[in-house]
Amino acid sequence: MITILKKLLLRPRKAVDFSCVLVTYKSKNGTWRGFVHPYNITTEAESKNQALTALREMADIYEEGLKKHDYPSHLANKHLADEEDSQMFDRLAINSIINQGAVKGKDYYAETKTVPA
Repeated sequence: MITILKKLLLRPRKAVDFSCVLVTYKSKNGTWRGFVHPYNITTEAESKNQALTALREMADIYEEGLKKHDYPSHLANKHLADEEDSQMFDRLAINSIINQGAVKGKDYYAETKTVPA
């Protein structure tokens, strides 16, 4: 078993070029919550798909504004303001998202957004 784990963990991975990470998860209050890191964009919705769709749209608009203003650092790299979002971000295997482009579980889904051309 350990040999199999070592092979899985040590195999070469292709890093994914991305601008941000989009995360949706089942919140403690029962809704689907989502955020975009490092932009601190957040949303709540009745379903995972609704939250993810809203996050994708908001991230696109936000990145258009960043590009228009030459990517100001104070807007391009913000801390997560919500405690539950921060806990979820810490819980996820961010390295897996970066290397694979997406991870999912029963109560969460995360993906990278590719760098705009």
